[in-house]
Amino acid sequence: PSLADTGPYTLVIEGRLVNDVSAEQTWKLSRSGSCPANYYSDPEGFGCIACAGIQNVELSDGKIGLRLASDMTSTEGRLLLTNRELFGVLVSPQNIPPWVDLTSVSRSSDSDNVLELNRDTIIPLEPGESAAIDFNVLKTGLESGRTVQSTASFLVSLGAEPTCQGDASVELEVVIEPEPEMNYLGDLRIYGYVLFSIVLLATFACGVWVFVQRKKRVVRVMQPLFLGLICVGVAVMSSS
Repeated sequence: PSLADTGPYTLVIEGRLVNDVSAEQTWKLSRSGSCPANYYSDPEGFGCIACAGIQNVELSDGKIGLRLASDMTSTEGRLLLTNRELFGVLVSPQNIPPWVDLTSVSRSSDSDNVLELNRDTIIPLEPGESAAIDFNVLKTGLESGRTVQSTASFLVSLGAEPTCQGDASVELEVVIEPEPEMNYLGDLRIYGYVLFSIVLLATFACGVWVFVQRKKRVVRVMQPLFLGLICVGVAVMSSS
C-alpha cells in the first residue's frame, strides 16, 4: 500500500515511546581524530573544541647572523626558547635546514642536565620555563663567498591535545667567507729553485775566484772586498 492509503507515520506507539525531533542546540558530532586543524575531539560530547591559542612560546631572537671563516668547517650558535603561556607545551624541531646540526638542549629548571638534541627530540616546557638550544652550522654543502638565509622552526603542541599546534621560528643568516687567493706559483716554483741554484753556484764560484786571485794586479785594482760584496749581494737578490 502507498503512503496515501495508510496515512502519515505515527510517532507515538500506544503512548509509551515518543520520538522528539526538536532540538534547542545543534551539536557538531565527529569521530575521534577527525577534527580540523586547531580543533580537538571532546571525549565526552564527541564534538570538536577549539584549541587554546599558543601565541607566547617564542625564541629570544627573530634573526641570528653567523659567519664562517675560510679556515672553519663549522660555527656554533644558541637559541633560547621560552614558554610564557599559562600551560605546559611540548616543543620539537620541525623545519631545520640541512646545514644546521642540533647538538644539545638544557632547560632552565634543570640547567645542569644537558641533553643530546636531534631532529626527533621532544622538549617539555612548563609555564615560565625556558630551554637553551645549541647548534652547529656546518660548512659542508655551502658555497664559499656567499650568504645563505633560511628559517628554522620548532613545532609547539599541547600534550593532551596533539592537534593543537603552534610554531616558533628564527631566521638564520650565514656568511661564508671566500677562500683567500694566495697566488701560489704551483709547478713554476721548480723552475725558480733551479734558477736560484744556478745563480747561487755562479756567485759562489766568482767569490772563490776573487779570493784565489786577490793578489793579482787586476783584482787588486778592482778591490777584492768590493767584488766579494757584489757576489754576496747577487746571492741575496737571487734568493728573494
